[in-house]
Amino acid sequence: MCLHTYKRRVFFQVRKRKGRVRKANAVPPAAGNLADDVVQVLSMLNSHPFVQDVNAGKSPCEILYAEHQLSDMRRFCCQGSDGAPQSVLGVEHSVSALASSL
Repeated sequence: MCLHTYKRRVFFQVRKRKGRVRKANAVPPAAGNLADDVVQVLSMLNSHPFVQDVNAGKSPCEILYAEHQLSDMRRFCCQGSDGAPQSVLGVEHSVSALASSL
């Protein structure tokens, strides 16, 4: 066997081994689809205190908060001694939450 053939064979063996290792360590894809996630969140609407509202339109939207979070925001951001707001509240709207993370 010539050196070129040997190197080529070893190269393919290493590449195949790396592929098997990568495949064994891969994270399995999430089961279901977006519709399944929305249905799961809709089922939590009346049973889970964190899920407040669900809009299952073309672009699904979930409103998630707990009452104590709102009371903390009112206390820390909105109650100055003279009635004026104490600070500005910023909201990050690009957070993605899946039903599996609830």
